[in-house]
Amino acid sequence: MDIEDIIQSLDGDLCPIEAGLVKATTDHLLTIIESDFHFTDRVIKNKPYPKSRYCRGVPDPKIRIYDVGMKKKGVDEFPYCVHLVSWEKENVSSSKLECEVLFGKPQGVCARVAIGQVLLSVRCKDANGVHAQEALRRAKFKFPARQKIIVSRKWGFTKLNSSDYVNYKKENRLVNDGVNAKLLGCHGPLANRQPGRAFLTAV
Repeated sequence: MDIEDIIQSLDGDLCPIEAGLVKATTDHLLTIIESDFHFTDRVIKNKPYPKSRYCRGVPDPKIRIYDVGMKKKGVDEFPYCVHLVSWEKENVSSSKLECEVLFGKPQGVCARVAIGQVLLSVRCKDANGVHAQEALRRAKFKFPARQKIIVSRKWGFTKLNSSDYVNYKKENRLVNDGVNAKLLGCHGPLANRQPGRAFLTAV
């Protein structure tokens, strides 16, 4: 019998206040039980459990990294970058832990996330930076433990600061490479030197 059925069967014997207390108590217990199961899933308490001859038929050994959105947009299109960073040592699972799981029966895989490790990265235009931060703020509720939203000082997904990127772009020392950019160095053979440009050997 479900909890809702039990409460409905007791409504005739209880006053409205008592019925409300029973309902509130059962809701609280369900919340505690559900949070406990999620807590056991997210805490790093043992070493990684590898695939072995005793544990066969496991899911995929790696959690896939999803690269979605406008992937063909160049590096100059989206200068703004924001990250969702883990602020706690935790397990981020690809599927939730269920109550009926038996030991030795693999149900999914977890990524062992360290403190300061990036979970999600979003690049966009400067005008849409507020919307990107709001999207990551809502995404925080889908993950266990704590996360922080950090605005990157880099230009998009590159390794260059925004100010340095603008200066190198004016000096014509950058070569677009998809979502990244290659920086032309100042060393190399003279045969690779072109008028008005740095050497073509990227660093």
